[in-house]
Amino acid sequence: MTLVVSVHQCDPGSGEVGPSLALKPGAELAGFEVWRTAVYGSAAMRRRGARFLPQLATSDLLLESSDLLAFQQECADLLRDIGPLSAELGLDVQTLKLRLSNIAAAVDRAISIGGFVWIS
Repeated sequence: MTLVVSVHQCDPGSGEVGPSLALKPGAELAGFEVWRTAVYGSAAMRRRGARFLPQLATSDLLLESSDLLAFQQECADLLRDIGPLSAELGLDVQTLKLRLSNIAAAVDRAISIGGFVWIS
């Protein structure tokens, strides 16, 4: 299985969650299922101050409103440290950078439309 990042909006009248908003092809890929614990839930992520991504180790992640701004910063911080982080995790830099960039782009989109991000 693959982890997927999606952007949604709630219907203002009913409060129901709308369908996933289209992202460019491949932009929904957030990593392999095993990355929940091996990457996002890793000690390496926690040591770098990540507090949202490690939650994927035990559940899906749904972020909206003010949490999106904090998550946007978390993604930016991790991307700035991508070389050492990928080395510590034993991952190819480009692979990790692509997945984190997909997540960061989804967060940016959700912020711009008043929506939310769901990683499942």
